[in-house]
Amino acid sequence: MIRLKKLSLFRGSKQLLNQVDLTLYPDHKIGIVGKNGCGKSSVFQMLQKELSPEQGELEFPPKWIISSAKQETPASELTAVDYVLTGHQEYYSLQQQLIKAEQSEDGHAIANVHAKLEAING
Repeated sequence: MIRLKKLSLFRGSKQLLNQVDLTLYPDHKIGIVGKNGCGKSSVFQMLQKELSPEQGELEFPPKWIISSAKQETPASELTAVDYVLTGHQEYYSLQQQLIKAEQSEDGHAIANVHAKLEAING
């Protein structure tokens, strides 16, 4: 799990986080939303150890891999959601299998893919 304990983060003189306590559990998918300049990208930079908090603790298992999609991405035919989902390779692959199974009306394959999606909390 990722844990923030009494964490404060500044960019210049602007305080982005103030004494935040937060726990993010494995397999949970979250979104971070906010106005331009409020610190969303800075939070991701901190999670990727590109920025350090001014105070508090950031903890997550050392073997974990944190990945993110860049703000500026290459031109693509994919929707924004599909582009982000390609980062979760197993989930994206299963979604593609599900589309094919549904198009061919293969009930057994559809059930099989749904079972696999359930197993990865998709």
